[in-house]
Amino acid sequence: MDRTRRIPLLLALLAGVLALGGPASQAAPAKKPAQQEVPGELLIGFRGDVSAADQKNVLKAVGADEKKSFKKIHGSLVHVRPDAVAATLDKLRKDPRVRYAEPNFVVQCGA
Repeated sequence: MDRTRRIPLLLALLAGVLALGGPASQAAPAKKPAQQEVPGELLIGFRGDVSAADQKNVLKAVGADEKKSFKKIHGSLVHVRPDAVAATLDKLRKDPRVRYAEPNFVVQCGA
């Protein structure tokens, strides 16, 4: 095949790749927005064998005010001073009665 025939063939192949969604036509993936914390709110899960009274004692010891209790899952939504979130999380995560302690994040659904 001579050179004059190869150029149109290469252009046709390139056009086909682009039309089929080849790498050059793909848009960059959308950046995920940073998760936003609810200031001063934490979600805490306790081990299943920790009584409700003991859960209250844990919260009192770290200066957390319970906003909502989730009895079936042994959890609580609590409020602490926004400037105390990091220290409170550290204390809770070290307590053997606590399964998890995390900031309460805003969840956004849809596009």
